Amino acid sequence: MSKIRAVVLGYGNRGARYSDYSVKHPEELEIVAVAEPVANRREHAAQLHQLPQDRVYADWHEVAQQPKMAIRLTDGISFIGIFKVSCSL
Repeated sequence: MSKIRAVVLGYGNRGARYSDYSVKHPEELEIVAVAEPVANRREHAAQLHQLPQDRVYADWHEVAQQPKMAIRLTDGISFIGIFKVSCSL
């Protein structure tokens, strides 16, 4: 199984849970960027996943501007979630 490289859009309850999985199973899931409007949540995610500042966003629209992004929603209920990324992030 190849590792999934993902961007977290919204680091609320659901986003944080998926991110926790990546910490416990780094061979399966790597968080490569985060978008979160609440500063303390965004900073926590950036530190936890050792993200460089150019991969930390306050708005998901900024992430959507990145090239070569393949998006896969995690469920049909919420737009905010983990998206699979197939770009150079």
